[in-house]
Amino acid sequence: MTHSQPRRFNRKQLLAGGAALLALGLFADLRGLPSFGTKPGTELCPLTSSPQGKLTRQQVAKLLTVAEGDQKTKIREIVGEPACKLPSLQVRSGSTAEREVYALEFDPQRQIVVLYEGDQYASYKFWLR
Repeated sequence: MTHSQPRRFNRKQLLAGGAALLALGLFADLRGLPSFGTKPGTELCPLTSSPQGKLTRQQVAKLLTVAEGDQKTKIREIVGEPACKLPSLQVRSGSTAEREVYALEFDPQRQIVVLYEGDQYASYKFWLR
């Protein structure tokens, strides 16, 4: 009787699996996750016909490649001025976070919230209206 050894995954397989999970997460409804201080079912910014604060698919793709901790100016080069800014809040002790909201040009029911701590990019979250 032969015993099979547990299968180990190599780095490429782990990275591919992680990327697949990340892609699924981006398309899933993320309403159940922490909301950076907003209540589910509320609209972050009013609908506007202005192109300011509306992101294209290419801009969103570039935004998703920016590393956490990069400068706010790098994000602004990609996305421009936000549709609106939400009130600041404290995410961690001693750190005030700023939140900026962008509409998605290709999906009017979603917005993306970009979170900064000081002048550093901290995170983003898709928001379903």
